[in-house]
Amino acid sequence: MKLTNGEIFLTRESLATLMEQKLPLKAAYGLAQLSVKLEPQLKVIDEVRKGLIRTYGESDPDRPRQIRIVPGSEGFEKFAAEMNELLAQEVEIVIKQVELPEDGSIEVEPKILAILSKFITVKGGAK
Repeated sequence: MKLTNGEIFLTRESLATLMEQKLPLKAAYGLAQLSVKLEPQLKVIDEVRKGLIRTYGESDPDRPRQIRIVPGSEGFEKFAAEMNELLAQEVEIVIKQVELPEDGSIEVEPKILAILSKFITVKGGAK
């Protein structure tokens, strides 16, 4: 499946939230596999993001050892441009869609389903 780094980056919190639910074995196993497949690319995205912060960030006056991106600064504009370029890049990852039960055994917020729509289907229902 072709995915952008942005789509992968957005999955982190939603996938973690969904993985906290009690699920039937097949669905739980599928989510675990999905997490394992996405994790290497999430690490790459995070390392590049940290590098961009080090490159374009400024020392925090309150915490001199911390570097942060300051909105409105010249570094912010460059950081945002390069971060957008990173998130737009496509990667190919072999992933099986995870089938979630539609029997009412789990409750999922619509925003989680929206973010994970490429990765999950609902048994007996539409994506």
